[in-house]
Amino acid sequence: MRLLRIQIVSVCLSTVFLFTAGCIQQPSIAATAAPDGTAELIEIGVDGEINHVEANFSDAVIRKDDKLVLVDFWAEWCGPCLRLAPELESVKQDWGDRLVLVKVDVDHNPELAAHFEVTSIPDVRIFRNGEPLGGFMGYTDGNTMSARLKSLE
Repeated sequence: MRLLRIQIVSVCLSTVFLFTAGCIQQPSIAATAAPDGTAELIEIGVDGEINHVEANFSDAVIRKDDKLVLVDFWAEWCGPCLRLAPELESVKQDWGDRLVLVKVDVDHNPELAAHFEVTSIPDVRIFRNGEPLGGFMGYTDGNTMSARLKSLE
């Protein structure tokens, strides 16, 4: 009985950690073999405002300039996705041209979501030159994202 209680507590603590820290490991799937799809490229205008520009997924993610690329798999109906959006935009503003921020609506790009084995959203992946470097699932604050990106620079 004691062993069962320990296992239950362990599972509960693990679940709390995963949901609060957003640290679920995704499969390491390269972007180079991804199907065609549309994405939103988040850019900062000369006036400092955030601009959303439609782009081809491959062009946005498979780059040769060694920039880190953050890809957010999301949907309009997803509450945590909507909560995460301002955090992502804040990170983009802080990082500027050193970071490429790409948003992929899973409802409009089911082939891309299937290719990357997205099973829950928000699901954020980090790439460099189309190769996966890690990521996270669920809500994560901007400071945690920046620290993760800094560790990959």
